[in-house]
Amino acid sequence: MSCRLNAEELEPFYCDVNCDKARELINDYRELKEFHVIDTRSIEMYKMGHLNKAVLLDAFKSNFSELLGYLPKDHVYLVYCTAGIRSLKAIKLMKQMGFKYVYHLYEGIEGCDIKLGDLSIS
Repeated sequence: MSCRLNAEELEPFYCDVNCDKARELINDYRELKEFHVIDTRSIEMYKMGHLNKAVLLDAFKSNFSELLGYLPKDHVYLVYCTAGIRSLKAIKLMKQMGFKYVYHLYEGIEGCDIKLGDLSIS
């Protein structure tokens, strides 16, 4: 599987991506209203800096699965955290819940370091 969303390929996918691929996805899907970036860290970590337009959904909160339940399952998601632990928990749950198109920034933003560049940390 190409791990890429396009009109011809509507098969669900759960794909690990590195920082360069995340940058490419954000640039490619920036205008797509069905594309969402989810930060799975704590509110304190989020306030220290996050990807531009990222929605905070702390994967360690007790109501995390309930909050995921409000999201459209056929939209495209890029999920990240600091080092890939919380986001991995999140994408496993998203898969169980039937989300179709999920990209996982497996390095976390910590692994991206200076490479984030135009990903716009706010």
